Amino acid sequence: HVDMNMGPTLFLRGTHTKAAHAMLGACRTPSVAQSFLAASDVRAAVLRCGEASLYDRRLLHAGGRNSSWATRVLFYLTFRTAGTVGDPWNANSLRSELRGKLSLHQLRDRSAEALPMMRTPC
Repeated sequence: HVDMNMGPTLFLRGTHTKAAHAMLGACRTPSVAQSFLAASDVRAAVLRCGEASLYDRRLLHAGGRNSSWATRVLFYLTFRTAGTVGDPWNANSLRSELRGKLSLHQLRDRSAEALPMMRTPC
């Protein structure tokens, strides 16, 4: 699960468009960017065990700060059209020190180890 204390992903509705990205890109000062963000319709992805969040990755989003003592354990996938070459949107969010070093089996084992530390079990 991910509750508000665990820093859920925040989604800015309607920001998946080129126009929204251009508008944010045109923000030349922090105060203008803050105004853009303050005017946005922000939704938090608070999830219960077994729930999922599906979104267009062009949508502006950010993870919140985990202020709980529980480890935030998430698994996500990225899909793209077959044959896509040089995808500039693929930023690879797996921590660089882990990239290419963990198998899915090892990630599953690490997640299982973290589960007993959760405040409220699934």
